[in-house]
Amino acid sequence: MAIAGLVTVSLAVSCAVLLVVSFVAPGAPAIVITALAVCAFAGLRFALPPSRRDLDDHDDQAGQARPARPTL
Repeated sequence: MAIAGLVTVSLAVSCAVLLVVSFVAPGAPAIVITALAVCAFAGLRFALPPSRRDLDDHDDQAGQARPARPTL
């Protein structure tokens, strides 16, 4: 359900980007900018977290302690 929600939000934001950019720069630039936004969402929401998880698992298996994360 969480993944379906993320996909829905990403598509809604991408459609909003298309709507706004199509008024500013109609035609091919709007499609290219929207495609870049979709790729950015896909990368940040679906490709980056599993790759970070794999790195954390590799560090745990090597016996290395993870550095403490700073708190604000």
